[in-house]
Amino acid sequence: ADPVVPSGWLIDVHVAAPQAADFAPWQNGVTIKSAAYAPTAGPGVYRFRARLRHASAPSASDWSPVVFVTVR
Repeated sequence: ADPVVPSGWLIDVHVAAPQAADFAPWQNGVTIKSAAYAPTAGPGVYRFRARLRHASAPSASDWSPVVFVTVR
């Protein structure tokens, strides 16, 4: 897959399964624009968020708006 971030930058993606109180890391330190996700908790609404992070410095963007995906 083609990288979507400049050299030295990474993408962190977190997911919250249905009924989860908080987000958990799913894809940390990736540079590609897509990946397949296998629902871990069965049907329901999953929440995703992402941020851009510098690979060697303590800088990162705020988290993106949450995206909701319904699994039936």
